[in-house]
Amino acid sequence: TAHHELAASNDALEENVRKRTAELASANDTLSIEIDVRRRTEEQLAYLASHDYLTGLIGRRRFEEDVRAEILRADRESSSGAVVWIDLDDFKEFNDSLGHMAGDDILRGIAGVLMENVRGYTSVARLGGDEFALLLPNVDAEEAVTVAERVLEDLTAARIVTFEHPVHLKASAGVAVFPQHAETVDDLLVRADLALYHAKHVRRGGVCVYDDADTWHSEVESRASWIHRIDEALEEDRFAAWAQPIVQIGSGRIVRYELLVRMLDANGTVILPDEFLPAAEAFGRIGQIDRWMLATAVSAIAESGDGLQLDVNISGRTFTDPTLLGYIGQRIADAGIPAELLGLEITETAAVADIGEARSFIRDMRGLGCRVALDDFGTGFSSLHYLKQFEFDSMKIDGSFVRSLETNRQDQHLVKAVVEMARGLELEVTAEHVENAGILKLLADLGVDLAQGWHTGLPEPLDAVIEVRRTDAPGAARAAG
Repeated sequence: TAHHELAASNDALEENVRKRTAELASANDTLSIEIDVRRRTEEQLAYLASHDYLTGLIGRRRFEEDVRAEILRADRESSSGAVVWIDLDDFKEFNDSLGHMAGDDILRGIAGVLMENVRGYTSVARLGGDEFALLLPNVDAEEAVTVAERVLEDLTAARIVTFEHPVHLKASAGVAVFPQHAETVDDLLVRADLALYHAKHVRRGGVCVYDDADTWHSEVESRASWIHRIDEALEEDRFAAWAQPIVQIGSGRIVRYELLVRMLDANGTVILPDEFLPAAEAFGRIGQIDRWMLATAVSAIAESGDGLQLDVNISGRTFTDPTLLGYIGQRIADAGIPAELLGLEITETAAVADIGEARSFIRDMRGLGCRVALDDFGTGFSSLHYLKQFEFDSMKIDGSFVRSLETNRQDQHLVKAVVEMARGLELEVTAEHVENAGILKLLADLGVDLAQGWHTGLPEPLDAVIEVRRTDAPGAARAAG
């Protein structure tokens, strides 16, 4: 009996071992699959972070890394190279007449022409919108111009058909050579961009090489100086957020605030955005500034803890960043705030410049729970064809239609039409640049919901706004929105 009991116990033990072994094997298989999925996901994210999803070309960040590496190689080997910056002429007219899907087809077609032309060269990039760039190693200025002229000729000759419409393209190009014109990435791109500017305004449809003439040099010094100052401010955390109230017309209740960025110089002097944002946009610093503003907004909402609503402007270059959604989502989750307290504003011009990306961004942000507003309505195409493609929560009428509202009946009719259209689309309407009581009264009569401007509230440092809300309980309750 004891023998049988021992045998039975051994059998049971062996069965348990078999089951456990099978469970471990299954768990190992599951873990292996999960590791493989994570690896593929990380590879996809890395690809998206360095490549343009529409054309498959590398993006600006990767291009700058490639240029930096090529400059170092050229220095070691005492050789040279060039950057060619290409911009399409009148691309937005194609977008306007044919629609964004046709625009996407055109951009993919251009990418194909560029790749065919520069086989054997290091890098072909889409920098954003309708701007592309080539990195040409082991060439001098004359050889770079030859390549650029051939590319422009092939773009003009290319037969790109979209929705059965043949499209005939023209482009301009700017060339800068290293080390002849510059020895750093930033300086080189400043010069290539300046050469492109001259090409578009002096030799439209042609190629222009950077010139070291005094007139060019002063422009370069100005642009390069701003890049250096912006980099220092980013490194030393010398940016500040100011907040301007957005009020409900009629009651005057503060509904939310728009955050406005300021830069501080080494002495603490406040520098307004009109002075530094153009350089930040042109040379790839705007994404870092936008992320700083987003992080600041989320932290302020959490710190306030009383339902403070903040809106942040997002540039066209930033909302095309595939890692932005994860960044915002993680910030919101870490802070533990309701996502609807954070709003994002996209200008009409940026939205229609890259409609596919804008639609994806808006959809993703609203899926996250954030509010999204169309900013500066009236400065871009102002077309219902475009507007109906987006899922905005609200729109802001550009100040150019508001400032003269008291004396310009045409602006009054336009604002009234915008309000009626917004009602049909279930969009809340804000008027910007409201500078006196007369304008505010007219906006109320025209049915505008919210107002923003010097008459309804000046911008203040964000810290001061939070402090007032903290110390003035009735005011905080009134402004909670």
